[in-house]
Amino acid sequence: MVKEWATDQGHKAWVLHIDAGYGSWYCGYVQVPKDSPLFGIEYTDDVFNDITVHGGLTFSGHWEVNPEDPTAKKDKETWWLGFDYTHCGDEGATKDQVISECEALAPQIASLEEFLRR
Repeated sequence: MVKEWATDQGHKAWVLHIDAGYGSWYCGYVQVPKDSPLFGIEYTDDVFNDITVHGGLTFSGHWEVNPEDPTAKKDKETWWLGFDYTHCGDEGATKDQVISECEALAPQIASLEEFLRR
């Protein structure tokens, strides 16, 4: 894990650096609280159509307690939305760019949560 923090909206966020041997890239994730109306909704659902983040959302789901340990058990109390910098044409994002994208994603999640609670 490269960075873990709470966004300005209070959502937990992670930046991971993936090194797959054939290339490396960053991914960003923002946690959706369990009491959120978005908890458990797949990133492909139409509810996320207006979310803008680099390359679009590419992940939703429960995450391992330790994302760097593939044998770790999934934490069913958490739900994450994520994106990556491994799209055609991506030119090596920096950690700071991914942090900025997470900070931009969090208020979109908060706004969508607020809208759905009405």
